[in-house]
Amino acid sequence: MYGYLILKRKVEQGMVIVPEFLSENDYIGVTAPSDGNSDEGKLKKFDYGIKKLEKRGFKIKCSPDCRTSEKGRSALASIRAAEFMEQIEDREIGAMILAKGGDYLVETLKFMDFDKIRKNPKWIQGYSDPTGILHAVTVNSEVATIYGHNFAVFGNRKYTDDLNSNLNLLTGGRRKYSFPNAGAGIFKEIDGERYFVQNGFDLVSTHFPNGKGVFSEFNVDTKNYVSTWNYEKGAANGKGKSTAFAEGIMLGGCIDVLVLMCGTKYDKTREFIKKNCKEGVLWYFESFAFNSETLTLALWQLKEAGWFENAKGFIFGRPTFYHSGYKIKYEESVMASLEEITKDEEIPVFFNADISHYPPRMSVVNGVYGRFEVKRGSSKLMQKL
Repeated sequence: MYGYLILKRKVEQGMVIVPEFLSENDYIGVTAPSDGNSDEGKLKKFDYGIKKLEKRGFKIKCSPDCRTSEKGRSALASIRAAEFMEQIEDREIGAMILAKGGDYLVETLKFMDFDKIRKNPKWIQGYSDPTGILHAVTVNSEVATIYGHNFAVFGNRKYTDDLNSNLNLLTGGRRKYSFPNAGAGIFKEIDGERYFVQNGFDLVSTHFPNGKGVFSEFNVDTKNYVSTWNYEKGAANGKGKSTAFAEGIMLGGCIDVLVLMCGTKYDKTREFIKKNCKEGVLWYFESFAFNSETLTLALWQLKEAGWFENAKGFIFGRPTFYHSGYKIKYEESVMASLEEITKDEEIPVFFNADISHYPPRMSVVNGVYGRFEVKRGSSKLMQKL
């Protein structure tokens, strides 16, 4: 069985398994529990990603569903889950990066074996639709997972700092795989504890590439400021005027997916929080297709379901397709549901963080202690690993 680190919390019961980082002999497993690739261009980029990582010394093992796609699914739900579980039990695989996003990953949850996942802990990483398996694994199997990148982006011709930073995280900063230009995504010893520290990015993308080819790159050319909600003014602080911090156990992902899971038999969120989050929860969210109404109501549902009990902070990334028929700002849509539970204690609520479908994006580890700081609009995320 794979070795692993057990991160014991200062709680009466409970523990979260933090998988071991990739070693020289480990494979990266790639599987597609959401959608896969079928058209020629996407397959070309997928294969290019394999070659680029192999040139950097990584070994890759792909499941068949990575190369198939029909009606938004890589395969039948039972097949997608079987190929996922096969990689979970494959002892040569030290980390799994999910192939891409989509819409239908939640269909696979009924076929997943969360006990086996806990007995075979390894890093599972993705973003967007893969939120479904990342959150489910963390709250059901009590294994830390990474909301970071899907495998598709490793086929980019140029690796940006956030991609290199993510590889630093997966390898635990091992010298052979370290990337000195990986932004601030490095491991540091702080007060005798080991943290993975990432600084926010000054320039970000705010729209999808204009080019038609699969190798079209995002234009990372817009100055970004992380803001906080000002309870006295009833509005977000202006550019560069926010200074605050929040800390707690990291939980979150794409809210479009999380709200689908809320209240199902896979929703063990409240139980996980009670058992493992004495420090409180630092929630992070990004929205993909939500407008002002659906965003407000999704947060209302999570709040009424008890997810936000013991919340110590909320981080919202840059939204993708947000719009409002009522001319309501994104921040106002969020606070319409959150203010009644955050105002009395002035719990920090952050906006425009580097957690988004628009790169660059931070790598966030579910289930571990994190601290998010903002000083004059610039951010830093520290996670204890």
